Amino acid sequence: MFRKPITRNQPGFGTPVDVNGTTIRVADAGGEFCSAHLQFDDQQAVAIRVFTAPLAPRADLCPEAIDIATASIPLLGVRPSRAGSTNAHVDTRLSRLDACDVLQTLGQGHPDLDAGGLNPWGCWFRLDRSDESTQQQIAFLRATDSHIGKGMSGDELTEIDGFPAKYLAGTGRYSASCELMVGIDAQRRTKRERITGPDIDIELIRINTTGGGCDNAKATATELVRLYKLLG
Repeated sequence: MFRKPITRNQPGFGTPVDVNGTTIRVADAGGEFCSAHLQFDDQQAVAIRVFTAPLAPRADLCPEAIDIATASIPLLGVRPSRAGSTNAHVDTRLSRLDACDVLQTLGQGHPDLDAGGLNPWGCWFRLDRSDESTQQQIAFLRATDSHIGKGMSGDELTEIDGFPAKYLAGTGRYSASCELMVGIDAQRRTKRERITGPDIDIELIRINTTGGGCDNAKATATELVRLYKLLG
């Protein structure tokens, strides 16, 4: 399985691979997943991340990640509407939410706000442009509901306004960082149900914070879910 969000451009990320004059930067995570970054512009990159299925043996996933990145190269110069797509799971309720709308609430009282819209895939911002600890990144993803089941040591299960969610504190190079994922069209399943039953595709909101622990991530998730429910 794979996901393909937009992320911040990282020129020094991974190992460069040249594909007909286009550089794809690749990083292998020991066979658990492989990431391939394809530069979109000076600020943003397309991030392809291919995972092994839950409980599956680890494998070299980088050739598949590179193949997907290579197929994406011709698409970098076009901006079609999701509503006109013939592909399944593209024009979804979540895709019609501008993640940066969360700043109408979170940005109040922060005159030095710095934000970069990645609509319809998410939003990157700092509440104070000079303070890296106020940085957050929101991404909209499609994946299986295993992503909101308890997995790694330290994972904590919770709910955000009725939707199942999972968070892990201290996920980055900062001890006060947090990653929180909310399954906005998911139902909580037991571990046995996840193992014995089929994978269920869901839409996810993923929030990564640099500082402030998981309280900041939960506040952002709560506002995003509120906005999502207003879509009707």
